[in-house]
Amino acid sequence: MLNGIDVSNYQAGLSQDVMAKADVIICKATEGTGYQDPHLPDLFTKAVSAGKKVGAYHFWRPGASGTVQADYFVDYLQATQMSPDFAVLDFEDESDLANEAGAVEFMRRVQERLGIPVWFYVYVAPLKQYGYWKIRKNFKIWLAGYYLGYNQINGFVPPMSLDEYILFNQIDSTGIDFAGWQFTPVGRLPGYAGDLDLNVFFEDAFTGSTAPAVGTAQTVTLEPVTGYPVTQNFGDGAGLTVNGVKTNVGGAHTGIDFATPVGTSAVALESGTVLWADWGANLPQTNWADRWYLGGGGFGGLAIDPGIVVVIQHPGYISTYSHLSATSLNVGDSVIQGQEVGKTGATGFVSGAHLHFEVLPTPTNYQTDHTNLNIIYGRVDPRPYFVQTVENQRVVDGAATLRVALEKEKKELSILTEKFKNFKTGGETDAATELGWLPQNFQTVFESISNIRKEVLNQKILKQGGTQKKGETTSLALEVSYMADNFARTHQALDRIEKRIAQIDARLNEIEGK
Repeated sequence: MLNGIDVSNYQAGLSQDVMAKADVIICKATEGTGYQDPHLPDLFTKAVSAGKKVGAYHFWRPGASGTVQADYFVDYLQATQMSPDFAVLDFEDESDLANEAGAVEFMRRVQERLGIPVWFYVYVAPLKQYGYWKIRKNFKIWLAGYYLGYNQINGFVPPMSLDEYILFNQIDSTGIDFAGWQFTPVGRLPGYAGDLDLNVFFEDAFTGSTAPAVGTAQTVTLEPVTGYPVTQNFGDGAGLTVNGVKTNVGGAHTGIDFATPVGTSAVALESGTVLWADWGANLPQTNWADRWYLGGGGFGGLAIDPGIVVVIQHPGYISTYSHLSATSLNVGDSVIQGQEVGKTGATGFVSGAHLHFEVLPTPTNYQTDHTNLNIIYGRVDPRPYFVQTVENQRVVDGAATLRVALEKEKKELSILTEKFKNFKTGGETDAATELGWLPQNFQTVFESISNIRKEVLNQKILKQGGTQKKGETTSLALEVSYMADNFARTHQALDRIEKRIAQIDARLNEIEGK
Protein backbone atom coordinates (compact mmCIF):
# COMPACT_ATOMS: atom_id res chain seq x y z
CA MET A 1 0.00 0.00 0.00
CA LEU A 2 1.07 3.57 -0.68
CA ASN A 3 0.33 6.55 1.58
CA GLY A 4 -1.09 9.71 0.07
CA ILE A 5 -2.57 13.16 0.64
CA ASP A 6 -4.82 15.33 -1.51
CA VAL A 7 -4.35 19.08 -1.42
CA SER A 8 -5.97 22.27 -2.66
CA ASN A 9 -6.10 25.96 -1.85
CA TYR A 10 -6.88 24.95 1.75
CA GLN A 11 -3.29 23.70 2.04
CA ALA A 12 -1.72 26.63 0.19
CA GLY A 13 2.00 26.85 0.87
CA LEU A 14 2.32 23.27 2.14
CA SER A 15 6.03 22.54 2.36
CA GLN A 16 7.90 19.99 0.30
CA ASP A 17 9.17 18.47 3.55
CA VAL A 18 5.61 17.54 4.54
CA MET A 19 4.86 16.23 1.06
CA ALA A 20 7.93 14.02 1.32
CA LYS A 21 6.16 12.00 4.01
CA ALA A 22 3.62 10.73 1.44
CA ASP A 23 4.03 8.49 -1.59
CA VAL A 24 1.17 10.02 -3.58
CA ILE A 25 0.09 13.68 -3.89
CA ILE A 26 -3.18 14.67 -5.58
CA CYS A 27 -3.68 18.38 -6.33
CA LYS A 28 -6.91 20.19 -7.06
CA ALA A 29 -6.97 21.86 -10.48
CA THR A 30 -10.50 23.02 -11.29
CA GLU A 31 -14.12 23.12 -10.17
CA GLY A 32 -17.11 23.19 -12.52
CA THR A 33 -16.39 25.70 -15.26
CA GLY A 34 -15.70 28.74 -13.10
CA TYR A 35 -12.82 27.99 -10.74
CA GLN A 36 -9.13 27.28 -11.35
CA ASP A 37 -7.08 26.62 -8.22
CA PRO A 38 -4.32 29.27 -8.26
CA HIS A 39 -2.14 27.13 -5.98
CA LEU A 40 -1.98 24.19 -8.40
CA PRO A 41 1.37 25.16 -9.99
CA ASP A 42 3.12 25.57 -6.62
CA LEU A 43 1.74 22.43 -4.98
CA PHE A 44 2.10 20.30 -8.10
CA THR A 45 5.70 21.39 -8.73
CA LYS A 46 6.70 20.64 -5.13
CA ALA A 47 5.16 17.18 -5.37
CA VAL A 48 7.02 16.43 -8.60
CA SER A 49 10.27 17.71 -7.11
CA ALA A 50 9.78 15.39 -4.14
CA GLY A 51 9.67 12.46 -6.55
CA LYS A 52 6.08 11.47 -5.81
CA LYS A 53 3.30 10.01 -7.90
CA VAL A 54 1.25 13.11 -8.71
CA GLY A 55 -2.39 13.37 -9.72
CA ALA A 56 -4.77 16.24 -10.46
CA TYR A 57 -8.47 16.37 -9.67
CA HIS A 58 -11.56 18.23 -10.86
CA PHE A 59 -14.51 18.97 -8.57
CA TRP A 60 -17.77 18.28 -10.44
CA ARG A 61 -20.53 20.90 -10.46
CA PRO A 62 -23.93 20.68 -12.18
CA GLY A 63 -24.75 23.06 -15.00
CA ALA A 64 -22.32 21.89 -17.67
CA SER A 65 -21.83 18.63 -19.53
CA GLY A 66 -19.09 16.14 -18.81
CA THR A 67 -17.27 17.08 -21.99
CA VAL A 68 -17.35 20.80 -21.21
CA GLN A 69 -16.03 20.27 -17.67
CA ALA A 70 -13.37 17.83 -18.87
CA ASP A 71 -12.10 20.32 -21.44
CA TYR A 72 -12.03 23.06 -18.79
CA PHE A 73 -9.95 20.77 -16.55
CA VAL A 74 -7.51 19.64 -19.25
CA ASP A 75 -7.13 23.12 -20.71
CA TYR A 76 -6.03 24.48 -17.31
CA LEU A 77 -3.54 21.66 -16.82
CA GLN A 78 -2.05 22.34 -20.23
CA ALA A 79 -2.04 26.11 -19.72
CA THR A 80 -0.05 25.66 -16.50
CA GLN A 81 2.12 22.95 -18.08
CA MET A 82 1.20 20.40 -15.43
CA SER A 83 1.42 16.74 -16.54
CA PRO A 84 -0.18 14.46 -13.93
CA ASP A 85 0.38 10.72 -13.74
CA PHE A 86 -3.37 10.24 -13.33
CA ALA A 87 -6.56 12.29 -13.01
CA VAL A 88 -9.53 12.17 -10.64
CA LEU A 89 -13.16 13.28 -10.85
CA ASP A 90 -14.27 14.45 -7.40
CA PHE A 91 -18.01 13.66 -7.45
CA GLU A 92 -19.61 14.94 -4.26
CA ASP A 93 -22.00 17.78 -5.18
CA GLU A 94 -25.19 16.58 -3.49
CA SER A 95 -27.46 18.21 -6.09
CA ASP A 96 -26.14 16.07 -8.95
CA LEU A 97 -25.09 12.73 -7.48
CA ALA A 98 -27.43 10.79 -9.79
CA ASN A 99 -25.73 12.10 -12.94
CA GLU A 100 -23.59 9.04 -13.62
CA ALA A 101 -23.78 9.61 -17.37
CA GLY A 102 -22.19 13.04 -16.97
CA ALA A 103 -19.41 11.58 -14.83
CA VAL A 104 -18.67 8.85 -17.35
CA GLU A 105 -18.64 11.42 -20.15
CA PHE A 106 -16.12 13.51 -18.19
CA MET A 107 -13.77 10.63 -17.46
CA ARG A 108 -13.82 9.28 -21.00
CA ARG A 109 -13.10 12.74 -22.38
CA VAL A 110 -10.11 13.18 -20.04
CA GLN A 111 -8.79 9.76 -21.03
CA GLU A 112 -9.20 10.71 -24.68
CA ARG A 113 -7.28 13.97 -24.31
CA LEU A 114 -4.57 12.99 -21.81
CA GLY A 115 -4.21 9.24 -22.23
CA ILE A 116 -3.80 8.66 -18.47
CA PRO A 117 -5.79 6.67 -15.89
CA VAL A 118 -8.85 8.47 -14.48
CA TRP A 119 -10.36 7.64 -11.08
CA PHE A 120 -13.80 8.32 -9.63
CA TYR A 121 -13.82 9.81 -6.10
CA VAL A 122 -17.03 9.22 -4.14
CA TYR A 123 -18.36 8.95 -0.59
CA VAL A 124 -19.90 5.78 0.83
CA ALA A 125 -23.52 6.98 0.97
CA PRO A 126 -23.94 7.88 -2.74
CA LEU A 127 -22.02 4.76 -3.78
CA LYS A 128 -24.53 2.66 -1.85
CA GLN A 129 -27.52 4.66 -3.09
CA TYR A 130 -26.71 5.03 -6.78
CA GLY A 131 -24.41 2.08 -7.38
CA TYR A 132 -22.54 3.75 -10.27
CA TRP A 133 -22.55 0.43 -12.11
CA LYS A 134 -21.18 1.80 -15.37
CA ILE A 135 -18.37 3.58 -13.57
CA ARG A 136 -17.35 0.57 -11.53
CA LYS A 137 -17.10 -1.49 -14.73
CA ASN A 138 -14.80 0.97 -16.49
CA PHE A 139 -12.95 3.10 -13.92
CA LYS A 140 -11.18 2.71 -10.61
CA ILE A 141 -12.89 4.11 -7.53
CA TRP A 142 -11.26 6.13 -4.77
CA LEU A 143 -13.55 5.73 -1.77
CA ALA A 144 -14.02 8.34 0.95
CA GLY A 145 -15.27 6.92 4.23
CA TYR A 146 -14.49 8.01 7.76
CA TYR A 147 -14.92 5.20 10.27
CA LEU A 148 -13.71 7.44 13.10
CA GLY A 149 -15.67 10.43 11.85
CA TYR A 150 -13.91 13.71 12.46
CA ASN A 151 -11.68 12.47 15.26
CA GLN A 152 -8.11 13.46 14.50
CA ILE A 153 -5.75 10.74 13.23
CA ASN A 154 -1.99 11.25 13.46
CA GLY A 155 -0.08 9.69 10.59
CA PHE A 156 -1.01 7.14 7.97
CA VAL A 157 -2.71 4.74 10.38
CA PRO A 158 -6.12 3.62 9.06
CA PRO A 159 -8.45 2.32 11.79
CA MET A 160 -8.89 -0.94 9.84
CA SER A 161 -8.27 -2.38 6.40
CA LEU A 162 -10.40 -1.31 3.45
CA ASP A 163 -11.84 -4.85 3.22
CA GLU A 164 -12.97 -4.66 6.85
CA TYR A 165 -14.43 -1.19 6.29
CA ILE A 166 -16.42 -2.46 3.29
CA LEU A 167 -17.80 -5.39 5.29
CA PHE A 168 -18.58 -3.23 8.31
CA ASN A 169 -20.54 -0.71 6.21
CA GLN A 170 -22.31 -3.32 4.09
CA ILE A 171 -21.03 -1.89 0.81
CA ASP A 172 -21.80 -3.93 -2.31
CA SER A 173 -18.36 -3.85 -3.91
CA THR A 174 -19.26 -6.10 -6.84
CA GLY A 175 -17.14 -5.22 -9.85
CA ILE A 176 -15.25 -2.38 -8.14
CA ASP A 177 -11.52 -2.01 -8.63
CA PHE A 178 -10.58 0.26 -5.74
CA ALA A 179 -7.77 2.75 -6.29
CA GLY A 180 -7.62 3.58 -2.60
CA TRP A 181 -9.34 4.79 0.53
CA GLN A 182 -9.51 8.26 2.07
CA PHE A 183 -9.89 7.28 5.72
CA THR A 184 -9.91 10.71 7.40
CA PRO A 185 -10.32 14.40 6.52
CA VAL A 186 -8.65 15.49 9.76
CA GLY A 187 -5.30 13.78 9.60
CA ARG A 188 -2.08 15.30 10.85
CA LEU A 189 1.52 14.94 9.69
CA PRO A 190 4.64 16.29 11.41
CA GLY A 191 5.53 19.76 10.20
CA TYR A 192 1.98 20.90 9.39
CA ALA A 193 -0.53 22.12 11.97
CA GLY A 194 -3.62 21.97 9.75
CA ASP A 195 -5.98 19.18 8.74
CA LEU A 196 -5.04 16.87 5.87
CA ASP A 197 -6.98 14.25 3.96
CA LEU A 198 -5.05 11.02 4.56
CA ASN A 199 -5.29 8.09 2.17
CA VAL A 200 -3.93 4.67 1.37
CA PHE A 201 -3.65 3.57 -2.26
CA PHE A 202 -3.10 0.23 -3.96
CA GLU A 203 0.11 -0.02 -5.92
CA ASP A 204 -1.72 -1.14 -9.08
CA ALA A 205 -4.04 1.88 -8.96
CA PHE A 206 -1.91 3.84 -11.40
CA THR A 207 -2.29 1.56 -14.41
CA GLY A 208 -4.68 2.41 -17.23
CA SER A 209 -6.64 -0.83 -17.01
CA THR A 210 -9.35 -1.68 -14.49
CA ALA A 211 -8.58 -5.39 -14.77
CA PRO A 212 -5.52 -7.47 -15.59
CA ALA A 213 -5.17 -8.07 -19.30
CA VAL A 214 -5.62 -11.73 -20.15
CA GLY A 215 -5.16 -13.12 -23.64
CA THR A 216 -4.73 -11.05 -26.78
CA ALA A 217 -8.33 -10.30 -27.69
CA GLN A 218 -9.17 -6.83 -28.95
CA THR A 219 -11.54 -4.68 -26.89
CA VAL A 220 -14.78 -3.77 -28.65
CA THR A 221 -17.89 -1.76 -27.76
CA LEU A 222 -21.15 -3.67 -27.47
CA GLU A 223 -24.16 -1.66 -28.73
CA PRO A 224 -27.84 -2.67 -28.99
CA VAL A 225 -27.35 -3.15 -32.74
CA THR A 226 -24.05 -3.22 -34.57
CA GLY A 227 -23.06 -1.42 -37.75
CA TYR A 228 -26.13 0.75 -38.29
CA PRO A 229 -26.24 4.56 -38.44
CA VAL A 230 -27.64 6.72 -35.68
CA THR A 231 -30.41 8.97 -36.97
CA GLN A 232 -31.22 10.72 -33.67
CA ASN A 233 -29.12 11.16 -30.55
CA PHE A 234 -30.20 11.70 -26.98
CA GLY A 235 -31.34 15.32 -26.58
CA ASP A 236 -32.02 15.94 -30.28
CA GLY A 237 -35.41 17.10 -31.47
CA ALA A 238 -37.66 19.97 -30.57
CA GLY A 239 -35.59 21.44 -27.76
CA LEU A 240 -35.39 25.23 -27.76
CA THR A 241 -32.23 27.27 -27.25
CA VAL A 242 -32.28 29.70 -24.31
CA ASN A 243 -29.31 32.02 -23.78
CA GLY A 244 -27.27 29.84 -26.08
CA VAL A 245 -28.04 26.63 -24.17
CA LYS A 246 -30.20 23.90 -25.65
CA THR A 247 -33.05 23.01 -23.31
CA ASN A 248 -35.85 20.48 -23.14
CA VAL A 249 -38.55 23.13 -23.52
CA GLY A 250 -40.82 21.78 -26.24
CA GLY A 251 -39.53 18.22 -25.91
CA ALA A 252 -36.30 16.47 -26.80
CA HIS A 253 -35.30 13.00 -27.90
CA THR A 254 -35.20 10.55 -24.99
CA GLY A 255 -32.85 7.93 -26.40
CA ILE A 256 -30.85 6.91 -29.47
CA ASP A 257 -32.40 5.84 -32.79
CA PHE A 258 -30.59 3.34 -35.01
CA ALA A 259 -31.81 3.04 -38.61
CA THR A 260 -32.03 -0.70 -39.31
CA PRO A 261 -33.80 -3.03 -41.74
CA VAL A 262 -36.81 -4.84 -40.27
CA GLY A 263 -35.67 -8.06 -38.60
CA THR A 264 -32.24 -6.88 -37.41
CA SER A 265 -31.15 -8.57 -34.19
CA ALA A 266 -31.10 -6.27 -31.12
CA VAL A 267 -29.06 -7.55 -28.17
CA ALA A 268 -28.78 -7.04 -24.41
CA LEU A 269 -25.93 -4.82 -23.25
CA GLU A 270 -25.58 -6.80 -20.03
CA SER A 271 -27.22 -9.58 -18.09
CA GLY A 272 -30.59 -8.76 -16.59
CA THR A 273 -34.23 -9.65 -16.01
CA VAL A 274 -37.09 -8.91 -18.41
CA LEU A 275 -39.68 -6.54 -16.93
CA TRP A 276 -41.83 -6.21 -20.07
CA ALA A 277 -41.92 -7.90 -23.50
CA ASP A 278 -45.15 -7.07 -25.34
CA TRP A 279 -47.03 -4.33 -27.14
CA GLY A 280 -46.93 -0.93 -25.50
CA ALA A 281 -50.71 -0.85 -25.82
CA ASN A 282 -50.87 -3.61 -23.21
CA LEU A 283 -48.89 -1.70 -20.59
CA PRO A 284 -50.74 -1.07 -17.29
CA GLN A 285 -53.31 1.71 -17.61
CA THR A 286 -52.56 3.03 -14.13
CA ASN A 287 -49.84 5.64 -13.76
CA TRP A 288 -46.73 6.73 -15.58
CA ALA A 289 -44.25 5.10 -13.22
CA ASP A 290 -45.87 1.68 -13.62
CA ARG A 291 -45.21 1.86 -17.34
CA TRP A 292 -41.78 3.59 -17.23
CA TYR A 293 -43.32 6.66 -18.90
CA LEU A 294 -43.83 4.70 -22.12
CA GLY A 295 -46.85 5.82 -24.14
CA GLY A 296 -49.28 4.00 -26.37
CA GLY A 297 -52.64 2.30 -26.06
CA GLY A 298 -54.55 5.57 -26.05
CA PHE A 299 -52.79 6.56 -22.82
CA GLY A 300 -50.74 9.22 -24.54
CA GLY A 301 -47.15 9.22 -23.48
CA LEU A 302 -43.53 10.00 -23.84
CA ALA A 303 -42.85 7.78 -26.84
CA ILE A 304 -46.39 8.22 -28.27
CA ASP A 305 -46.60 4.50 -29.04
CA PRO A 306 -43.51 2.27 -28.68
CA GLY A 307 -45.12 -0.63 -30.53
CA ILE A 308 -43.59 -3.90 -29.37
CA VAL A 309 -41.23 -2.98 -26.54
CA VAL A 310 -38.82 -4.93 -24.32
CA VAL A 311 -37.80 -3.54 -20.93
CA ILE A 312 -34.84 -5.11 -19.07
CA GLN A 313 -33.60 -4.50 -15.52
CA HIS A 314 -29.79 -4.56 -15.29
CA PRO A 315 -27.62 -3.84 -12.24
CA GLY A 316 -28.19 -0.13 -11.66
CA TYR A 317 -30.28 0.72 -14.73
CA ILE A 318 -33.15 -0.22 -17.07
CA SER A 319 -32.86 -0.51 -20.85
CA THR A 320 -35.80 -0.26 -23.28
CA TYR A 321 -36.06 -1.44 -26.91
CA SER A 322 -38.99 0.09 -28.81
CA HIS A 323 -40.66 -0.44 -32.22
CA LEU A 324 -39.59 -4.09 -32.44
CA SER A 325 -41.18 -6.41 -34.99
CA ALA A 326 -40.98 -9.44 -32.69
CA THR A 327 -39.55 -10.81 -29.43
CA SER A 328 -39.43 -14.30 -27.97
CA LEU A 329 -38.90 -13.06 -24.41
CA ASN A 330 -41.40 -13.09 -21.57
CA VAL A 331 -41.63 -11.16 -18.31
CA GLY A 332 -39.32 -12.74 -15.74
CA ASP A 333 -36.90 -14.23 -18.27
CA SER A 334 -33.19 -13.86 -17.58
CA VAL A 335 -30.96 -12.60 -20.37
CA ILE A 336 -27.19 -12.59 -20.68
CA GLN A 337 -24.87 -10.08 -22.31
CA GLY A 338 -25.14 -10.21 -26.10
CA GLN A 339 -28.34 -12.28 -26.13
CA GLU A 340 -30.96 -11.31 -28.69
CA VAL A 341 -33.88 -9.50 -27.10
CA GLY A 342 -35.89 -9.03 -30.28
CA LYS A 343 -35.99 -8.09 -33.95
CA THR A 344 -36.09 -4.44 -34.97
CA GLY A 345 -39.12 -3.20 -36.84
CA ALA A 346 -41.55 -0.38 -37.46
CA THR A 347 -44.34 -1.04 -34.95
CA GLY A 348 -46.04 1.76 -33.08
CA PHE A 349 -45.79 5.42 -34.03
CA VAL A 350 -42.88 5.57 -36.48
CA SER A 351 -41.96 7.01 -39.86
CA GLY A 352 -39.73 4.07 -40.77
CA ALA A 353 -37.97 0.98 -39.45
CA HIS A 354 -35.55 1.66 -36.60
CA LEU A 355 -34.63 0.79 -33.02
CA HIS A 356 -35.37 3.38 -30.34
CA PHE A 357 -33.10 2.56 -27.37
CA GLU A 358 -33.32 4.19 -23.91
CA VAL A 359 -31.56 3.94 -20.53
CA LEU A 360 -33.11 4.80 -17.15
CA PRO A 361 -30.81 4.65 -14.08
CA THR A 362 -32.43 2.96 -11.08
CA PRO A 363 -33.88 3.85 -8.68
CA THR A 364 -35.57 6.03 -11.29
CA ASN A 365 -36.62 9.59 -10.62
CA TYR A 366 -38.83 10.59 -13.54
CA GLN A 367 -37.56 14.15 -13.61
CA THR A 368 -36.34 16.34 -16.44
CA ASP A 369 -33.35 18.68 -16.39
CA HIS A 370 -34.67 21.50 -18.57
CA THR A 371 -31.31 23.28 -18.57
CA ASN A 372 -28.69 20.93 -19.93
CA LEU A 373 -30.50 17.77 -21.02
CA ASN A 374 -28.68 15.61 -18.50
CA ILE A 375 -31.90 13.73 -17.78
CA ILE A 376 -35.25 13.62 -19.59
CA TYR A 377 -38.17 11.91 -17.84
CA GLY A 378 -35.69 9.73 -15.99
CA ARG A 379 -33.77 8.91 -19.18
CA VAL A 380 -30.07 9.62 -19.64
CA ASP A 381 -27.71 9.45 -22.59
CA PRO A 382 -27.32 5.71 -23.36
CA ARG A 383 -23.83 5.97 -24.85
CA PRO A 384 -21.93 5.69 -21.53
CA TYR A 385 -23.81 2.42 -21.00
CA PHE A 386 -22.51 0.79 -24.16
CA VAL A 387 -20.35 -1.96 -22.74
CA GLN A 388 -16.62 -2.33 -23.32
CA THR A 389 -16.20 -6.06 -23.91
CA VAL A 390 -13.78 -8.45 -25.60
CA GLU A 391 -13.77 -11.34 -28.04
CA ASN A 392 -14.62 -14.82 -26.77
CA GLN A 393 -10.98 -15.95 -26.71
CA ARG A 394 -10.36 -13.86 -23.59
CA VAL A 395 -12.85 -16.04 -21.73
CA VAL A 396 -10.88 -19.13 -22.71
CA ASP A 397 -7.43 -17.63 -22.12
CA GLY A 398 -8.47 -16.08 -18.83
CA ALA A 399 -10.15 -19.13 -17.29
CA ALA A 400 -7.01 -20.36 -15.53
CA THR A 401 -6.17 -16.91 -14.16
CA LEU A 402 -9.75 -16.38 -12.99
CA ARG A 403 -9.79 -19.79 -11.31
CA VAL A 404 -6.61 -19.01 -9.36
CA ALA A 405 -7.97 -15.62 -8.25
CA LEU A 406 -11.31 -17.08 -7.14
CA GLU A 407 -9.70 -19.94 -5.25
CA LYS A 408 -7.38 -17.49 -3.46
CA GLU A 409 -10.32 -15.28 -2.48
CA LYS A 410 -12.28 -18.31 -1.29
CA LYS A 411 -9.37 -19.45 0.90
CA GLU A 412 -9.04 -16.01 2.49
CA LEU A 413 -12.78 -15.73 3.08
CA SER A 414 -12.89 -19.23 4.58
CA ILE A 415 -10.29 -18.15 7.14
CA LEU A 416 -12.40 -15.11 8.00
CA THR A 417 -15.46 -17.35 8.29
CA GLU A 418 -13.81 -19.56 10.89
CA LYS A 419 -12.74 -16.50 12.89
CA PHE A 420 -16.24 -15.03 12.85
CA LYS A 421 -17.78 -18.40 13.73
CA ASN A 422 -15.47 -18.56 16.71
CA PHE A 423 -17.01 -15.29 17.88
CA LYS A 424 -20.52 -16.69 17.44
CA THR A 425 -19.84 -19.85 19.44
CA GLY A 426 -18.48 -18.30 22.60
CA GLY A 427 -14.76 -18.00 21.94
CA GLU A 428 -14.88 -14.23 21.93
CA THR A 429 -12.13 -13.39 24.41
CA ASP A 430 -9.55 -15.92 23.20
CA ALA A 431 -10.23 -15.17 19.54
CA ALA A 432 -9.95 -11.44 20.03
CA THR A 433 -6.58 -11.84 21.72
CA GLU A 434 -5.24 -13.82 18.76
CA LEU A 435 -6.53 -11.62 15.96
CA GLY A 436 -4.20 -8.70 15.36
CA TRP A 437 -6.06 -7.82 12.16
CA LEU A 438 -9.15 -6.76 14.07
CA PRO A 439 -9.61 -2.99 14.42
CA GLN A 440 -8.98 -1.84 17.95
CA ASN A 441 -12.59 -1.11 18.81
CA PHE A 442 -13.72 -4.52 17.56
CA GLN A 443 -11.05 -6.18 19.70
CA THR A 444 -12.19 -4.21 22.73
CA VAL A 445 -15.78 -5.19 22.06
CA PHE A 446 -15.09 -8.90 22.03
CA GLU A 447 -12.64 -8.83 24.94
CA SER A 448 -15.24 -7.08 27.09
CA ILE A 449 -18.12 -9.46 26.44
CA SER A 450 -17.49 -11.62 29.48
CA ASN A 451 -17.02 -8.56 31.70
CA ILE A 452 -20.25 -7.02 30.48
CA ARG A 453 -22.08 -10.27 31.18
CA LYS A 454 -20.73 -10.18 34.73
CA GLU A 455 -21.80 -6.53 35.10
CA VAL A 456 -25.28 -7.35 33.87
CA LEU A 457 -25.47 -10.05 36.50
CA ASN A 458 -24.28 -7.55 39.12
CA GLN A 459 -27.01 -5.16 37.99
CA LYS A 460 -29.58 -7.80 38.83
CA ILE A 461 -28.01 -8.14 42.27
CA LEU A 462 -28.05 -4.36 42.75
CA LYS A 463 -31.74 -4.25 41.94
CA GLN A 464 -32.30 -6.81 44.69
CA GLY A 465 -30.91 -4.51 47.39
CA GLY A 466 -27.25 -3.93 46.69
CA THR A 467 -25.58 -0.54 46.45
CA GLN A 468 -25.03 1.29 43.21
CA LYS A 469 -22.52 3.94 42.23
CA LYS A 470 -23.81 7.10 40.61
CA GLY A 471 -23.99 6.78 36.82
CA GLU A 472 -23.26 3.04 36.81
CA THR A 473 -26.51 1.98 35.17
CA THR A 474 -26.26 4.60 32.42
CA SER A 475 -22.66 3.71 31.65
CA LEU A 476 -23.44 0.01 31.47
CA ALA A 477 -26.47 0.56 29.26
CA LEU A 478 -24.42 2.57 26.80
CA GLU A 479 -21.69 -0.05 26.71
CA VAL A 480 -24.16 -2.89 26.18
CA SER A 481 -25.86 -0.91 23.40
CA TYR A 482 -22.49 -0.30 21.72
CA MET A 483 -21.66 -4.00 22.07
CA ALA A 484 -24.93 -5.19 20.60
CA ASP A 485 -24.62 -2.95 17.55
CA ASN A 486 -21.07 -4.06 16.71
CA PHE A 487 -21.68 -7.72 17.46
CA ALA A 488 -24.76 -7.71 15.19
CA ARG A 489 -22.70 -6.18 12.39
CA THR A 490 -20.11 -8.90 12.82
CA HIS A 491 -22.77 -11.57 12.38
CA GLN A 492 -24.03 -9.77 9.27
CA ALA A 493 -20.49 -9.69 7.91
CA LEU A 494 -20.26 -13.47 8.37
CA ASP A 495 -23.48 -13.95 6.43
CA ARG A 496 -22.16 -11.82 3.55
CA ILE A 497 -18.86 -13.74 3.51
CA GLU A 498 -20.68 -17.07 3.33
CA LYS A 499 -22.84 -15.82 0.46
CA ARG A 500 -19.74 -14.67 -1.40
CA ILE A 501 -18.13 -18.10 -0.95
CA ALA A 502 -21.27 -19.68 -2.43
CA GLN A 503 -21.00 -17.32 -5.42
CA ILE A 504 -17.34 -18.26 -5.90
CA ASP A 505 -18.22 -21.98 -5.81
CA ALA A 506 -20.89 -21.45 -8.45
CA ARG A 507 -18.46 -19.52 -10.66
CA LEU A 508 -15.75 -22.18 -10.28
CA ASN A 509 -18.27 -24.86 -11.28
CA GLU A 510 -19.20 -22.76 -14.30
CA ILE A 511 -15.54 -22.48 -15.33
CA GLU A 512 -15.10 -26.24 -14.99
CA GLY A 513 -18.25 -26.82 -17.06
CA LYS A 514 -20.08 -28.63 -14.26
